Amino acid sequence: MVGPLEAALAQANLERRAGDVARMRQAYESGLPRLSGDALAYLVRHASGYEGRVLGQGAWATALLESAITKEPTSEALWDVRLSFAIN
Repeated sequence: MVGPLEAALAQANLERRAGDVARMRQAYESGLPRLSGDALAYLVRHASGYEGRVLGQGAWATALLESAITKEPTSEALWDVRLSFAIN
């Protein structure tokens, strides 16, 4: 059985391969309400890493990170992702 993290990542990768950035972002965003803790941090790290490294765009990734931190403000894993993204 596929969990919500795997489903969001699979959908995002499918849309990325199809060249549809908007739908890829929607797939990542769909995981926000369904994930928490380390799974949420993994999803956000994956999404923000791709945005920054490959697309060279930080605004959407920053907004995604802020949404995740708003959802779980005490998550050390999310703050680590946020700091790593800001540094890189």
